[in-house]
Amino acid sequence: MGNSVKLAVWVDGPSYYKDAIFSDPNPSDPDGRLASFCALERRLVKDGGWCHTQDVCFEKGQIPDIVLFLDIPKKPVDKLIGIWRGKVRKFVILQEADLIIPRNWDSSFHQQFEKIFTWNDDMVDNRKYFKLNYGKILPVTIFKDIKRKQKLFTLIARNAKSSHPLELYSKRVEAIRWFEANHSEDFDFYGRGWNEYLFQGPKLWRGLNRIKLLTKILAPKFSSYRGSVDKKQEILEKYKFSICYENLSGMPGYISEKILDCFTAGCLPIYWGAPNIQDYIPKNCFFDKRDFSTYEALYEHMKTMSDTEYLSRLDAIELFLNSENGRKFSVDCFVETIVSAFNVKL
Repeated sequence: MGNSVKLAVWVDGPSYYKDAIFSDPNPSDPDGRLASFCALERRLVKDGGWCHTQDVCFEKGQIPDIVLFLDIPKKPVDKLIGIWRGKVRKFVILQEADLIIPRNWDSSFHQQFEKIFTWNDDMVDNRKYFKLNYGKILPVTIFKDIKRKQKLFTLIARNAKSSHPLELYSKRVEAIRWFEANHSEDFDFYGRGWNEYLFQGPKLWRGLNRIKLLTKILAPKFSSYRGSVDKKQEILEKYKFSICYENLSGMPGYISEKILDCFTAGCLPIYWGAPNIQDYIPKNCFFDKRDFSTYEALYEHMKTMSDTEYLSRLDAIELFLNSENGRKFSVDCFVETIVSAFNVKL
């Protein structure tokens, strides 16, 4: 195929239509979560190809070489692509874990795609399944001014619930409630949805979430809640430690942007998620929640940490971000992984 690839990125949601996912800077993406897709578009154009969202391609009458889906769609792929059927190669990035999009991990849906990019280490064979880490713009230096740290602990996450056996949503609430009951003076948390009640269960019952007045009235009370945030880094820089839990535990290779956001802000993460996290990130760059039997033990360890040790750990993070292992989480590596797979044949 060569390097001049014509790519359609299949997005779900009008906020990404009209090539908005490739907009840089993007006012709706202050933390740069779309930076990898912006870089992918620039790379393909530089190589003589092009990259658009599917709506732009249909509007212009352009037929891509490859369609890249972001997670497996609800409808059959061939039905969605319509007149492109039989004319394009079909790739997908499995972004979300099964507690959010279960069909991502149903192998019967995988037959629709020639190439699949995934964080799941157990699936990678470098023929059909390719390892793809989250890509972030990694700084050369990070924030290290301890004097500007206003409090010890924070947590930034949206409010969510799940019945999945490995979910960590409830563990975030557990951490919040412990700090509020024991050391509220050293803890604040942020995120969307915490001032609303979240209905679960049958579709009819979940429909009550649209009645905002009702969800506000029934919302649980959190004394340490400080609202949603526009830029995570600006908040994380004000705290020494962050409760950094993935959406679920026990999934090898499932390392999202959460721990990287802590790194770039110079905030030490208390991590819980991928069981093989140390295969990717050195132990001295984070604290593994599994190493602490109680929150009291965790709190006392962090509370009594010397500035010398704290700064040495920030130095270790900076070293990691500038290393070959750190580069695996960079925007450049994200782009290279996808582009290099264009020419891999089964």
